[in-house]
Amino acid sequence: MSSSSQVVPFRPEHLEDAAGLLAARQRRLRQIRPELPSAFDGPAAHLPSLVALLERDGASGVAAMSAGAMVGFLIGYPRSEPIWGRACWSPIEGSALADGTDAEVMRDLYAAWSEHFVQRGYFRQYVHVPADDVELGAAWFRTGFGAMQAHAVRDVQLAASPPDGVKVRRALPADIDRLEDLLPL
Repeated sequence: MSSSSQVVPFRPEHLEDAAGLLAARQRRLRQIRPELPSAFDGPAAHLPSLVALLERDGASGVAAMSAGAMVGFLIGYPRSEPIWGRACWSPIEGSALADGTDAEVMRDLYAAWSEHFVQRGYFRQYVHVPADDVELGAAWFRTGFGAMQAHAVRDVQLAASPPDGVKVRRALPADIDRLEDLLPL
């Protein structure tokens, strides 16, 4: 193990601490990316997404504990689909580390988390990581992961005009049929 932390199965009693880690991460990232919403600066905003994640069929998670406090967690779920095959996924709300925690702890979490899924025949794993958390990204690369996707936020008030015939506007509920194929991504 890369630190003095201990990896344990994620349990319902860990939800509050995990929500706190996500909120702390959001506050850290908002220092770099102020365009991120402030609505997620508090732990309560993260509880619904964590509960929903844990309620997914086959969801599993682990937590890193040090001196009785959670210093990190990793949660994900299995999914089979035509594009990615049999794989397990951890969305952006599926992991976080406490401020000042060595990013290598995430590698310890991954070792336990992936073992759970490998034992169930899920040999491919995908994890969403904030691009601006450079040390964490580097730890994932050292684990053998690579970059596959980039998700971005941009102000719709573009500095340059769009090409002729293209109109940029905020999506409306009436646009759902056009957007529906993108939602699983």
